[in-house]
Amino acid sequence: GSRVVPQAPSNNTGVPVTTDLNVIPTNMIDRVEVVTGGASAQYGSDAVAGVVNVLLKKQFRGIELTASSGISQYGDNARYRLGAIGGIDFAGGRGHFVASVEATESKEINDLYARKWGAEEWMIVTNSNFATNGLPANVVAPNVKNNNSIGGKILGPNNFTLRGYTFNADGTIRPYDAGSLNNGTYQIGGEGLSRNTGSSLIPRVRRVTTYARAEFAFSDAAVLSAEGGYTNTLAIFTGGLPNIASFTIQRDNAYLPQAVRDAMIAQNITSFTLSKGFYDMGNINFRVRNETPHVMLALEGDLGNSWHYDTHYSYGKNIFRSNFTNNFAPAFYAFAADAVQVGGSIVCRGVRDNVPAAAGCVPLNVFGPQSIQRSAPGAQDYVNRAGFSRVGYVQHSAAVNVRGEPFATWAGPVSIAFGGEWRSEKQKLTADALSTAGRFLIGNATPFAGKFNVKEGYFEALVPLAREVSFAHSFDINGAIRYADYSTAGGQTTWKLGTVYEPIEGLRFRATRSRDIRAPAIYELFSPGSTLAAGLTVR
Repeated sequence: GSRVVPQAPSNNTGVPVTTDLNVIPTNMIDRVEVVTGGASAQYGSDAVAGVVNVLLKKQFRGIELTASSGISQYGDNARYRLGAIGGIDFAGGRGHFVASVEATESKEINDLYARKWGAEEWMIVTNSNFATNGLPANVVAPNVKNNNSIGGKILGPNNFTLRGYTFNADGTIRPYDAGSLNNGTYQIGGEGLSRNTGSSLIPRVRRVTTYARAEFAFSDAAVLSAEGGYTNTLAIFTGGLPNIASFTIQRDNAYLPQAVRDAMIAQNITSFTLSKGFYDMGNINFRVRNETPHVMLALEGDLGNSWHYDTHYSYGKNIFRSNFTNNFAPAFYAFAADAVQVGGSIVCRGVRDNVPAAAGCVPLNVFGPQSIQRSAPGAQDYVNRAGFSRVGYVQHSAAVNVRGEPFATWAGPVSIAFGGEWRSEKQKLTADALSTAGRFLIGNATPFAGKFNVKEGYFEALVPLAREVSFAHSFDINGAIRYADYSTAGGQTTWKLGTVYEPIEGLRFRATRSRDIRAPAIYELFSPGSTLAAGLTVR
């Protein structure tokens, strides 16, 4: 009977604002009803495809305890669920109280190598040269690797004799094994690892959900109820690995193996481009907490002669915070990887040249696997940083509904409903300074704030035209109209006309013609866009 405050992930990259069903305790669910076709006229914006109504238990007597646990056949992904629900009647049955609590946890599965199919490294690889090499445009294959070498791969210039070479851990070089099909991002076969190495196949998730409802009937015309709940979800998982598709290395780089430097001097080459997958610097680590408190106060009752009313006010808040550590920052990497020799010491070129943005730079060795171990102490902490983003989303909603059966046709009573709703929602995103500036390879979030309110009114009706006759077990027509006035999008009218025909019991045909809408989400109107590390803004 009321809306649930949506969950708003802490980014502005187009991830939709949607309801987190985890705020609904499963042990409180009585039944679930799905409405499809023309639901915007009945429920408002977002109901383009339909509406899922989750109906909770209003009364419960006694105590019910539930417990379950499980583990995968591979000995990981252990999980458990503990739940309790209890309820009593009071005041001679005029009052009811019910409460529940539920706790669940699911352990992490490390990465794709934890499974046989993952260890085989299956992936879809695009093949841009399908017209000439005789292979499909998309190749499904095992043994798919990241094209960026673990040790670093020389990409060019084209006239450099060491183009296509990679670096060993001892500083020597050799030709890179690029596999049988190489599209510049992925390759089939050859050397290396999957780009998903170390990335959680399934994150660790821990959740606690509480809910309570109290109801008291003063009379048939006035039943007062109050409900509230709180959900706290914690997810911990490991994200992707940093990969640099192309970076310029100068000939005077302090960590550059002498054999490469000599070749550059002999061929009069002052710089070359390098790609590398930084597996030795580790994955980004996420800790995401999602909290949702919500309350509702409602009054309903009978008005006599088949008429009934209900009205309610609800408040909900979603707090979504994402903290991350060891997140690769390309701008700091650019300073750190450009290392030079100064008076017997290795320093960042930006520090030598007194570039303000390079203050505190620690030089980084990028040549060979585990090159971080041969870098200056603190290089990883300089390049990989911590950050956060936080979203607060608040929803106020109030509604009144009236329904009844004013008259009847030859086939039965005509049902109508009408009412109005007011809703106010606001969202605010904050983030650390580096995320705000778009300095990280992933996880950047640009702060914004926005709000809207909407006032709506609707009318709907169902008219039976036939019951238990020769050509129909039942035949009804239905219609609805709704007007919504958004502070951000203006006035919109939605409507639907439909019919439900049941020639025999158990066989039903339905047809609907409707006009549905989706109002813009707050982030779509007020977000400045997502700034990527490369400086590209997506809107």
